[in-house]
Amino acid sequence: MTTKALAPHSVAGSLDIYKRAQHLIPGITQLLSRRPSRAALGFSPIYAERAKGCRIWDVDGNEYVDWMSAVGPIILGYADDVVDAAVKEQIDRGSVYSIVHETSVELAEELVRLIPSAEMVRYAKGGGEACTVAVRIARGVSGRDRVLFCGYHGWHDWYLAANLGGEKLGGHRAPRYQVALAGLPAPVVVVG
Repeated sequence: MTTKALAPHSVAGSLDIYKRAQHLIPGITQLLSRRPSRAALGFSPIYAERAKGCRIWDVDGNEYVDWMSAVGPIILGYADDVVDAAVKEQIDRGSVYSIVHETSVELAEELVRLIPSAEMVRYAKGGGEACTVAVRIARGVSGRDRVLFCGYHGWHDWYLAANLGGEKLGGHRAPRYQVALAGLPAPVVVVG
């Protein structure tokens, strides 16, 4: 059996971008999962140049397999030819309107058809917003304030309020982020 040595792995270009970002972007990124404190400084953070399928290439030319699928939303892989062609076709007809568009109804019909428990659809811009809407609906329908949650759910007020008092959070993912937010409901219970 022969063993092939790996080529030297340079991330110099990424580290140069990281140095620029330190003075411009708090935490150098918008997501906890992409912060350099979550990886080994000197080997990361890694800045992407392009991606296709399950692979990402960084600004230094290194190739990686993205096992996290962009932290969830890239279930078909990056730069999917069919999806990209459909998106480009729609962009040519306009991408954002000041009035409603039939595509929102067509997608809702398809989601209701595919998800047996779904009766209606509400769109959100991201996962944190979707979780916030779900918490608001749960509180409104139940008449209760207490919400159980486990995991990371974004940067919205209810989630940040849940992270007050890191000593109570045990092994929770983000206990070190202490936030003082006046007027937020406190009864959010962390599970897991």
